[in-house]
Amino acid sequence: MTDHELISTACVPAKDGFYISTRVGPSREKIVAAEMDQVLAWRIDTFKVKGDAAPLSTTTPVTIDGSVDTAEFALLRPDGTVEYPDGSSISIGGGARLRLVDDKL
Repeated sequence: MTDHELISTACVPAKDGFYISTRVGPSREKIVAAEMDQVLAWRIDTFKVKGDAAPLSTTTPVTIDGSVDTAEFALLRPDGTVEYPDGSSISIGGGARLRLVDDKL
């Protein structure tokens, strides 16, 4: 057995209003609507990690192009918060979020 073993994979539909941008670098450039994709589902992979009693699960956004295969992305939530994989987030506010999403549509 390697350090981890895949136990299961599940895919659940995403609620409307989640978008991601994979054109995000360490400087947290401004998110551009044309670079966003709507999150259609969430892929949940559950692993058994060698030496751990409890399994570990990871959640990955899925867009029209498939699963996001990079750790560098920004997630725009329905409440106007932009969240990054490292746990940091910024609030762009509801009005700015609506303008950003309207620009995409």
